[in-house]
Amino acid sequence: MKVLKHVVAGILSVGLVSFSFAASQEKSLYERLGGKPALEVVAKDLSDAMAKDDQLKKYCGNIKGERKEKALANLVSFLCMATGGPCKYTGPDMETAHKKLGITGKDWDRFVTIAVKVLDKHKVPEKEKNELLTAVASLKDKIVSK
Repeated sequence: MKVLKHVVAGILSVGLVSFSFAASQEKSLYERLGGKPALEVVAKDLSDAMAKDDQLKKYCGNIKGERKEKALANLVSFLCMATGGPCKYTGPDMETAHKKLGITGKDWDRFVTIAVKVLDKHKVPEKEKNELLTAVASLKDKIVSK
């Protein structure tokens, strides 16, 4: 019986070590999404879709040139950092960046609808899509002001 207990304990120990190793090897959301190049494509498509949307274009449709490039770079850096990537977001905090815009709950819902369409267009798997949307949803209170 003692031998059996030691065998079971050994098997459990190996199993726990294997599980721990496998868990530590899981890629970050940033890696699973395809890294910075993939985030750049998604961010550009999202930005373009919002700028063309009848409801949201009032917030970003008139941004052009250098200002647009900076806003896009900030979005990419933010997404990179939020998904576990190596980027450091240096733009304004979400509340400051959106405070004067007067974004409503309906605007937020429209943004989420567009974001889902963009992620679906790029065939982002359901798990990664949900993780990304959950990370973005945590900012709603800092972005919506009405």
